[in-house]
Amino acid sequence: MAIYHLHAAPVQRSRGHSAVAAAAYRAGEQLRDWQEGMTHDYSRKRGIVQSEILAPDHAPEWVKDREELWNRAERAEKRRDGQPAREVRVALPSELTDEQRAELVFQFCRDAFVKQGMIADVSIHRPDRHGDERNHHAHILLTMRELDGGEFAARKQRDWNQEETLHGWRELWAQSQNRALEAAGHSARVDHRTLEAQGIDREPTTHLGKEATAMERRGEASDRGDRKREIEANNQALAQLHQDRAEIDALIEAEQAASLPVQEPVAAEIPIDQADRPVLSWNEQKAAAQSVFDRSSLAQPEPVPQGEPPSPGWGEQKAAAQSAFHCSVVKSYSNIIKQAGEVKEYGLGKSWYDRTIVFFENLYYNTIRYVKTGMQKYVDRYFPAQDRNIELDRDE
Repeated sequence: MAIYHLHAAPVQRSRGHSAVAAAAYRAGEQLRDWQEGMTHDYSRKRGIVQSEILAPDHAPEWVKDREELWNRAERAEKRRDGQPAREVRVALPSELTDEQRAELVFQFCRDAFVKQGMIADVSIHRPDRHGDERNHHAHILLTMRELDGGEFAARKQRDWNQEETLHGWRELWAQSQNRALEAAGHSARVDHRTLEAQGIDREPTTHLGKEATAMERRGEASDRGDRKREIEANNQALAQLHQDRAEIDALIEAEQAASLPVQEPVAAEIPIDQADRPVLSWNEQKAAAQSVFDRSSLAQPEPVPQGEPPSPGWGEQKAAAQSAFHCSVVKSYSNIIKQAGEVKEYGLGKSWYDRTIVFFENLYYNTIRYVKTGMQKYVDRYFPAQDRNIELDRDE
């Protein structure tokens, strides 16, 4: 799996760094520091795939000499705490071949650095035999000054130190990797943005560094190594929680889909022409309205023809409505709600199950009350009290 990594840091004299020593180590060569009178010999270093110096077209020939290049860069820096070079370290996709990785990193250096006037000393390293076999990477040493004729300029190029410049390098490196992966027929992609910006709920791991890596190889625990292992364990536990949550959500959706009732097709109602409707007299309208609230007619239904079910009475209708809370569909929903656990809000109930039951009970009784109140207003408005021989029981 391709990973994204780009780290930029200056070579600092205040920390005992030397551009000549850094170039010798990255390239695996023997270079002499003219100012210090020291020779840095890393010619026995293994794991170096390829090293090459990339420079603008107008650069003089001496820039191709690694020893002269970085000694001149050191000499151009007068301050004791100066920064004669900058190192950019990038991770290379393990999915690519050595040739493809070299083409990728060299083209990136030409686009990002050489076109801006920098000289780039590129060294491609293989994974360490004791480390991750996918850890292909490259070290890029960059000059901090532009060329002025045949020498380095007296002033540094401050635009190369801007934060926006670093952001541009990071984005270009991601785009360059993705183009190379796509051209090679791989589906893997990288993203230069932070995990938070990508919407990924995971803590980023830390880079061990040279000292911590050496300690870990010797079997010694390091603070960075312990921290990295702790982060990896936390991320693994978090990934497992996300997986468990997704499985639970899928089970709930499946149970809900299985418990939904199958709706039978309903025949379309045939509208009745207004002219064909019978016109009821005042007494007929009055009798129809009063019969709605006549309990005796509900309790003692009229005889019906043989073979048709009798009309349910008031008590049967109420019992049938209440039994809706005990049907199979509602029971399956109640089981799902019970399994979902309690919610933090406290209102109609402490759990989802309690809140749901109370909601549907209130809906049932409120509907009955609204209908009866509306019909009472209708009767009060259109029928004088002396013509009524019934009274509505508002509390039932």
